[in-house]
Amino acid sequence: MKDERHRKIKDEDIIRLHEEKKTDKEIADILGVSQSSVNYRRQRLGLKNNCHKIPPKFNEDIFYVLYEKRWSDKKIAVKMGLSAPAINYQRVKRGLKAFPRQKKLEDE
Repeated sequence: MKDERHRKIKDEDIIRLHEEKKTDKEIADILGVSQSSVNYRRQRLGLKNNCHKIPPKFNEDIFYVLYEKRWSDKKIAVKMGLSAPAINYQRVKRGLKAFPRQKKLEDE
């Protein structure tokens, strides 16, 4: 049985999927390999990054409402459809402190 982490990636597959405007992550998912493997191979082939998807826009009003609820960066990120580092960046940029993740309260 072949280990999935050591799959062979064909240059032709990378080129074909890249021409279909797939991102490195999408190519990796299709081929069953890591995104870093696709990134390395794409760069070696001289292909530009197809990071064509427009990320969701940061909504400051929603951010402040969730921040005032003392939500963690991760929880805010999930709610807003962004990454936790993006929320962290926006929070730090505004000079706001981080709230630790709150543990779920168990019934007493």
